[in-house]
Parts: sequence; structure tokens; C-alpha cells
Amino acid sequence: MLSKKSRIAFTLVELLVVIAIIGILVGLLLPAVQAAREAARRMQCSNNLKQMSLAMLNYETAFRRFPNNNTNVNRLTGLPGATGQVIIQGPWTHGILPYLEQNTIFQQWNPNLGFAEGTNRPLLTASLPMYKCPSSPATAISSFPPPSATFSVDLAATGGNRFDAAIVEYNAPLSVGQPPMLPTSIRDRGFLPQYSNGGSTLQAITDGTSNTVMISELSGGPSRYNRRTRVSDQSGGTGLFGGWNRLLSLRVSNDGATNYGGNCLINCTNFAGLNMYSFHTGLSQVAMGDGSVRSLSESLSMETFYRVVAAQDGGVVGDLD
Repeated sequence: MLSKKSRIAFTLVELLVVIAIIGILVGLLLPAVQAAREAARRMQCSNNLKQMSLAMLNYETAFRRFPNNNTNVNRLTGLPGATGQVIIQGPWTHGILPYLEQNTIFQQWNPNLGFAEGTNRPLLTASLPMYKCPSSPATAISSFPPPSATFSVDLAATGGNRFDAAIVEYNAPLSVGQPPMLPTSIRDRGFLPQYSNGGSTLQAITDGTSNTVMISELSGGPSRYNRRTRVSDQSGGTGLFGGWNRLLSLRVSNDGATNYGGNCLINCTNFAGLNMYSFHTGLSQVAMGDGSVRSLSESLSMETFYRVVAAQDGGVVGDLD
């Protein structure tokens, strides 16, 4: 009797079925992998905010005030009303460096020069990973458009050309308009208003540190994004180490193209520090004045947004989720 030979190969139909099953499994697995990666990036971003907020609080403990929220340089021997007061020039991103284990850069930075002027220019490309959100498509060292005329010494230093600098994707609230946030609305101070000869203090946050945003996300570096779409270069002098990193909180249209054209306050545009902006789906993360980190939903009401950004409005902060 003839023995029956065993089959050792797949048929074409079986092979196609196996390939189809593998394809389905990969299709199911890929979103989960991407979600896990984004969760890790978001956690790192949250950690950045945590470290910056603690650095701010340590700075306040040391100097009894917070750092400046502007980029003005002081070429004078003193400022009016500054008798007996320690003047530390430069933006907040510079002032807190010693508390982020970046004292070498802090010591080398010349506060009497612009951010692109003289010996400060090479420091612009220092490695500052804590200032970059890993979810952002921008590179840690990016090519920025020429500074605006506001930064006259830096515009002269760059010769009106593009320049490389470390990005900063976190901003400190300078002010916020009272609802309905029209161009004529009164603007109230945020956690870190602009000062030329001194900074804010914890005592000035009368709404309570746990109710007031200290630092928010504002991602994108040198590129302007409207609703995740790159549309142009960013406004010159913003989004970089040593430049403007302040939040003005203006409402814009839902497509991010028109100031005051709608009620969007989160993730519609990153232009010139007007909106909170992140690359996290549906939210933007913030550090509160007490050092805690929270997530603000894109659907947050204007009233609640105002309450949580204004530092002295005296109102009750609603649900942030």
C-alpha cells in the first residue's frame, strides 16, 4: 500500500489569509503604539512644566520675586525706583536657568546685551531640552526669521537674516482680557506681568497659586501653525531662548487666522504668543502657581479660561476639564 505523503507548504489561499490577518493585526496595533508614544511624550512635556514651575518657585524664594517677563536690556547703571533692589535683566527663561541645572549658561549670559548680540549669540544654540515639548514637530535648534524692529540690537546683530536658536515652547501669562475679550476690553494681569525694574511676587497672586496658571504650552518654534497646519514663519523674536516667551491670551477664530474673529483660546494658533497652543490632541498642559500640572481642554469656556489665567480677578475657577 502506498504511504500518504505529508504536506509541507501553504496553498496560495492560505498564504493570502495569513497576510490579511497580519495586516489587520498591524492596523489594530499601530494606533495603540502611536497612542502609547504620544502618552510618553505628553508625560515628558508635563515633567518639563513641573521642573520649570519648581524653578520659578525656587527663584522667588531666593529673590523674593519672580523673574522678568520681558527681553529688555538695561544699559544704564540703574533704573528709577530700583534703589536697593537686585535687578536681573533678561526674560524668565534666562532667570531660572540655575534652578534647572543650567548655571553655566546663566553665568555666561550677558544681561546687558540683546539675545543675538555679542557674546550672547553663541549661547542661543545651547542645549535646553527642558524648553521643548517632545510632541512638537519643531527641532530643538531651529532656524528663526529675522527679529522684528522691536529687537533693534538683535536685528542689527543678525543683519536682518535668519539665525539659529534653541526653541522655547512654554510661555508665562503676561495679561488676559476680561470677557468678552474684545480689543477694547480691560486687560488684567497674569501670573508674570512685564516689569522693567522688578518682578511679581507670590503675594501678588491674590487668587491663589493653585488657581492661577504660571506657565502654559505654546509650541511650534519658528513656525506659525493654525490648527496643526503650518502657514508661515512665526513673528520675529518669539519662541526662542532669550526672546519673547509671554502669553497675551487673545481670542481668535476657530481656524486661527483672525484675531478676535471667534472664541477660540486653546490650540487654534501659536502666532506671537496670542493663544495657548500644543500638539496634544484636544488639550494644552499648564503649570499652576503651586507647581502642579493640569490639562486645559480646547472646549474650556471663556469665563473659566479668564478666571484661571487672571491672577487678581477674585472669581472662582470652574471645572478645567
